Amino acid sequence: VNYCIASKTGGGLLYYNTKMFEEAGITAISGLGSSPGLSNVLVSHAHREFTSVEEVHIQGVTWRAIAPSPGLLDTILWELADDTSTRQYFQDGRYNWVSSMEGSRVAHFPPPVGRQYVYVVSHTEPRTLPTHFPQLKYCAMRVTWPVELMDDMRVLNKYGLLDSVELPGVPGVTAMDATRARIWQKLGGVRTSPCLLFTQVEIIGVH
Repeated sequence: VNYCIASKTGGGLLYYNTKMFEEAGITAISGLGSSPGLSNVLVSHAHREFTSVEEVHIQGVTWRAIAPSPGLLDTILWELADDTSTRQYFQDGRYNWVSSMEGSRVAHFPPPVGRQYVYVVSHTEPRTLPTHFPQLKYCAMRVTWPVELMDDMRVLNKYGLLDSVELPGVPGVTAMDATRARIWQKLGGVRTSPCLLFTQVEIIGVH
């Protein structure tokens, strides 16, 4: 954690909520996860080894069931919903929004995952890294889940079941709320084996 804070590479908790913590007069300490966290530290390390760092491609795979916990269910639904407004990548000083499962790239992970298409998702690295490393020309975070889950998400998006619009006659309940509740009711807590998480950081620059 000290390394992460000293290198100014803190993750999403600090990035999105700094003002809230300041106004409340409290101190926030960010844990060091895989991404954001380790991914940021690796970029900071490369920055010291390279003359300049121009591109950062962070890619990962979460090989698991859809709802092993409420938080992990929220993650996949929110990351892959069509109307997630923060799904952006950074290029040449601008942030560019992409719809769900766009901006694909081929990634190679260890067995049993192997070759997979990964897609741009909403993460803080494309926001925080260009701030701390101004020479960056490109930064994106791409992730995938098991192929059958990605296919399921395409169907849910096609029929608007991940939209953030309220359902008619049900004030305060969105399509996303209803979908999440039913998935958790049917599959909540179910785990598959193996359950794997891989994160890769590819850095392009001048040595």
